[in-house]
Parts: sequence; structure tokens; C-alpha cells
Amino acid sequence: MSTGSEETLFLTATEQDAVIGWMIKDTQFMLKCKSSLNARAFSHSLQSELYSIICEFADKYERSPTTAELEGALHYKFHSATDFRQRNDRAKVCIASAQSVDVNVLADKMTDWLRVTILKNAIQESATIYNKKQYDQAREFVVRKMKDIAEADFHQDERVSYADPVAFYKNRFKVQENCCTIGHPDFDEVLKPKSMIKNDQEDRNNPFKRPSTKGGLLPGDMTVLVGPSNAGKTTSVVSVIAQNILMRKFVLVVTHEQKDEDIKDKIYKCITRLTTAELTPDSIDKNEETVRKLNLASYFLENYLVHVHWIKPGKMIIEDVLDVIALRQEKLCSQEVRINDKVLKEFGKGFDLVVDDYPGVLKSRAIGGKNSSTHEEKGYIYRQLLELARQHKFHILVPAQTNRDGFKASQDSDHVLGQGDIADSFQIAQVTDNLITINRGPNDKAKNIIRYYIDKSRSGPTGYTFVSKSDFGTSRAFGPDLACTVFEPGVTAGQQDIDVRLGARTEAIKEGRDPAEAELNAIGQLMNSVPDEKTKEKNKNNQ
Repeated sequence: MSTGSEETLFLTATEQDAVIGWMIKDTQFMLKCKSSLNARAFSHSLQSELYSIICEFADKYERSPTTAELEGALHYKFHSATDFRQRNDRAKVCIASAQSVDVNVLADKMTDWLRVTILKNAIQESATIYNKKQYDQAREFVVRKMKDIAEADFHQDERVSYADPVAFYKNRFKVQENCCTIGHPDFDEVLKPKSMIKNDQEDRNNPFKRPSTKGGLLPGDMTVLVGPSNAGKTTSVVSVIAQNILMRKFVLVVTHEQKDEDIKDKIYKCITRLTTAELTPDSIDKNEETVRKLNLASYFLENYLVHVHWIKPGKMIIEDVLDVIALRQEKLCSQEVRINDKVLKEFGKGFDLVVDDYPGVLKSRAIGGKNSSTHEEKGYIYRQLLELARQHKFHILVPAQTNRDGFKASQDSDHVLGQGDIADSFQIAQVTDNLITINRGPNDKAKNIIRYYIDKSRSGPTGYTFVSKSDFGTSRAFGPDLACTVFEPGVTAGQQDIDVRLGARTEAIKEGRDPAEAELNAIGQLMNSVPDEKTKEKNKNNQ
């Protein structure tokens, strides 16, 4: 509802600066200004330029820029150091003004201004139509403008709009196209039933080929991977990280426990599929292919991964971790990533996936020690991470530990962990969008198998079990070249069924055949080999 007039805002210079400041701080307020104002509404040319740049950013990313992103936009637009400094200094003044001017006070004054401006223009235009003796048209025009005046409002509107269904569904499709991967197309398909996965035949011998899956981890969501100690949580997380990097996704990893060189070793192994024996100094010196793989992996990791090893003496505080993540996000958004004139990331785009390993060791400065239980504090910590993911539209992946009962239950190879087996389970389960348990009992470990059970999913069904061969020698819990199978809800992932399915898929992968078809044939043969009740009774009588 832009006024389209030359009228400037009925605000002081400081208040007009505050409008720009609040447009940077508050996306909803920015969208109101974007739809109801134009650059001519501001008294100073620098204010008008900042307004236009913020609106250009919003057109592309559908949100307000952060201060770092705005600074990057100014660098991109104004190459002269003097021009950049003038506009950047004015932006800082605007942000400071927003600290001293309440947004509701601004909204009151701006709403009055907009209504008066619409009324003034309406009187002039309707008089012109009336003087042409177009009385019906003049009446209809006045009715429309009265409606515009009634709807003119810069205050927050909590009502959900249903005005543009076409744009709504196009945007949902766009969001799904930008999903991260859980690490395997079959696993993604379970997490996102209507996923747009293109199951092309992949080059299994090339670990650097871009995986074909679009992914099942939605932007703005949280996935919690739950398992006992030594179940493969870190290896599972590393597998997710590696596959997203190979998809050219930008990944931020914040670790609080293990040594950074141990994480580096796992990630290099996972991407290159090289073992410890192949990575000794002598082996590296003798094998040019190993060096090539390491250098290629380094290219991907240097350009698509930011790893922050964040371990502090004493208590580690979630509020400090949130600042670290937000700062890294702003820094990435404010720059364009180029390699040899090839744009890897446009200005304004941030991380696709953020991994925090792991929030269970963090405390909160906000509620810790204020008559709150450990469960409430942990729930608050996970909720803060989710809110940051919602704000910045990245997916956040975090591991969680089982409780003592869950650890004992995990020793039973036929048992599948659920929400009740998680430490601080109720609070974490309430917060997360996806909750996946890692099951790896003694028999599973002996056969290099991991079972993942989808216990909660806001975007898809639950109850599925994803079973995969693992290769801990190359730090891979799963991968496109490792055999896997999926058990539907209600179907027990028994050891015999797992052996038959994975065995058939493994052979098919080695021989270049279709693994899914091989699995179906193996299941059919297994079912035919199992006698029905009548056959069992006949055999018993014959004996």
C-alpha cells in the first residue's frame, strides 16, 4: 500500500533514523515499511539510500539484513571508501537511534501519517474523477480508499494471512528444494515422504560426486540424534557433515568435547574414504592418489566448512555459544565466496547446516540456578538453539545422550530406543522437530550395522527404522556406497531380515546391479523358504 506521494514522514530526523534502525532489527516492521513507504518518505538522501538497500535485500532473502549483511551490501554497492564510510556511519546512527525510540511510538506516528496521506491523496483524486461527472467511479474510488485508510497500520499484526496461496505453495516447494541431507537418499526419503529425491545411478567410485538427493532436513528445523556412549553418535554426525559438504552446502560445526584434531581426522577419512593405514606419512608419500584425494577434500572443507572448537574452562554457557553461531552466520552472510571467478556463495546467504556437539555440556546464564531443574535448563538450551535456527533458516543438528535405562536397553540388539530412553527426554523431545535414536547393540557392532529409529518427525511419519552397514575405519556410519535398508512402521528389524536385506544389497553394489531390486528378490526368496502353518503341521506329522 505504498502512498506513491512526495510527502515525507511527520517525524524528527532522529525518529526517521530510528525507522531505518528498526527496519534492520525487526523483519515484520521492515515488511510493513517496505509495503507502505517509498524512499521519498525520508528527509535525508542517506536515509533514502539505506531504505532502498534494505528493501533490495528483503526482495531477495525475505527478511531484514543483519548489521554485518548491511555493511557487506554497502561495500558491494559503493566502491569509494568515502561513500561507503558515510553510509555505514549513518547506518550505525540509525541502529543507535532505534535503541532510544520505541517501535510502538514510531508505529503510532507513522500510522497517523499514512492515513492522513492516503486521505489527502484520495480527496484530490476523487475530486478529479467527480469533476469529470464520473459519479459512480468516484464513489467506488472513495470506498476503496476508506478501506485502505482502515487497513493502514504499522503495528505488528499477529494474524496469519491466507491472502496468496499460490505464493505460499511455491515458497514451500522452494524451501524443500533447499533441504540438507541426513546423509543417504533412502534415509532422506523416509524423513521427507514427498521429497524431491532424484534416485539417479551414482558413480559409487567417486566420493566427490555431488549426491543426487535433495535432502530431508528442512531449513529452520532441529534434528536430535540420540544414543548411548560408543554407539556411533560422533561418526553419524560426521557422516551427515561430509555428505552436506559434498552437496556444496555451507556447514558450521561447533564442538565442545573432543580434540579438534580427532574431529579433523574423522572428517577427512569420511570424505576421502581413506583408512588410518592409508594415512600414515609413508603411505601418503608413496601414493599420489591419496594426496590427490586429500587435496580435493581440503578444497571442499576450506570452502564449505567452518569448524569452531569451543571449549572453555569452567562452565560453558549457551548464551555465549549462540553469540558465536550468530557472529559466524553474519560473517558468512556479509561476503561473497568466489574461486577463480566462480561464485560458490552469493552475498546474503548463510549456513545451510549448523552442528553443535553437544549441548548437554552447556549451562544457561539466563535460567541456571533460578529454582529451575536440570531438565528445564536443558530444555531451554535446546529451545534457544532451535529459535536461532528458525531465525536464520538453517537446519541445526545436535546429538543427545541416553539415560542409564537407555544405556542398559541398548545392550539388547533387538531393542529400539525411544523418547523415554533419553536423558532429559521430555524437554528435548518437546523442542525438536526430528528425534532419531541410534541403536547399536553387541550383535550390531559385531556385524558393523547401525539401526536408526525415527521416533519423532514434524514433517513426516514416524516408526521407520533405517538400517545401514557402517565403516568405522573410514569414519562412515552410512553413505551412498554402503548397503542400507528401511523397515516400515510396525515391522520388526529382526536380525535374519537385516542380514538377508543388507547382504543382497552389498552384493548388488559390488556387482553394479540395482540394490533395491536385489533386496526385493532376496525378501521373496526368504518368504518362500519359510513354511506356512499347514506345511509345518504336515512336516510334524510326517516325523
